[in-house]
Amino acid sequence: MSSPSSSQATNDSGQTSDLLNSAQTEKKSVKKKELKKENSRMKKQMEEMQKNHEKEIRKMKWEVEVANKAIRKSRKAFKEEEKRNDEFCDKVAENPTLLQLMIAMQKAQDENKELREKVEKLEEYEKLYKEAVLDKDVRERKLMCFEGGFNELAKIVNSEEIGRTEQLNQMAEKLGEIKRNLEDEAKELESGDNQKDIPSTSGGPPLKKVSY
Repeated sequence: MSSPSSSQATNDSGQTSDLLNSAQTEKKSVKKKELKKENSRMKKQMEEMQKNHEKEIRKMKWEVEVANKAIRKSRKAFKEEEKRNDEFCDKVAENPTLLQLMIAMQKAQDENKELREKVEKLEEYEKLYKEAVLDKDVRERKLMCFEGGFNELAKIVNSEEIGRTEQLNQMAEKLGEIKRNLEDEAKELESGDNQKDIPSTSGGPPLKKVSY
């Protein structure tokens, strides 16, 4: 026969187990309710998004339809205007009025003015091109003067046949000659004697190179 204390312990253990089971069942029930509530919220949100999407699609379709209607209207107006212009040109060709002749004359003058501006622009480009070629020719000639002159200076310095004083005198004389050559080249190019050697933009003979 079991003692009273043992029986009490068994009862307490059973009550604890029942409480745990009851708590777990209640917890599961709460989770199910929360999940159901969340699913319901998400479902409503999806339905709302779908409604907004359909509304946006209807709006876009309406905008496209309005745009297409405007395009058709513009094309129709353009064709009508084109037809009126053709009829006007035919009438002018058959029997031009004084006003029409004045309009045509003004249009021709405007076109001539535009053409003259283009020609002037081309002439300006031509001038800039010639100046650039002339400047290039000046630089090339100066470079050739320096190269030739300093080659002579190098020969004088390396010469062992003459004394130091004679070397310095010859070097000074050669430097003076280089300076005079450069001045002569500048005067010759500025005088315009070499314009015949400058090619135009449409082609021509190449630049003549002068060696010293």
